[in-house]
Amino acid sequence: MLPRQSTRNVFANNLLRLGQVEVIGFDYDYTLCHYTEELQRLIYNMARDAMVHDVHICLFVHAAYSVHKLRYPHALLGALEYDPSFAIRGLAIDTEKALLCKISSHQKLSYTVAQACLFADVIQFFTDHDIAYEPRAVHEDIESSIAEVHTSGKMHKAVVQDLPLYMEPNTQLRELLSRFQVQNA
Repeated sequence: MLPRQSTRNVFANNLLRLGQVEVIGFDYDYTLCHYTEELQRLIYNMARDAMVHDVHICLFVHAAYSVHKLRYPHALLGALEYDPSFAIRGLAIDTEKALLCKISSHQKLSYTVAQACLFADVIQFFTDHDIAYEPRAVHEDIESSIAEVHTSGKMHKAVVQDLPLYMEPNTQLRELLSRFQVQNA
């Protein structure tokens, strides 16, 4: 078993001469930008609301698309509440049995906490209210709703309107980027 690595570690190729590098690319989410727990709550709430209210546009191969409304019960809005302590990142969803599973980290499945929590809450709501459901369909609808939250720009607009609520300051980012810039001067 490999030893645990700090999330603050940066792994590098020691033979790389930054003076010869013209462009360095970074993944924005969770690399340059660190988010607070409130972002998962926002995604959960927006995806839940989208399952009840929004029309979804699904794109398929060769630019064909389908427009549909999911039509989940309005009662979901008052009944489902995000619980940040419920799930952990990296859970897998069994879409045949409606279960959340922790699997090996090598499987590369990484559902967000909001997605896992919403899946469990919707399944529990349907079970409690004797509503028939197909776990795979619920999973696909949640994925579609979360994609809609991201691609519609709604989430990004909410984040920009209240940056301190959703983003954690990265005190070392300026120094890191400055060092890269100096190395390439």
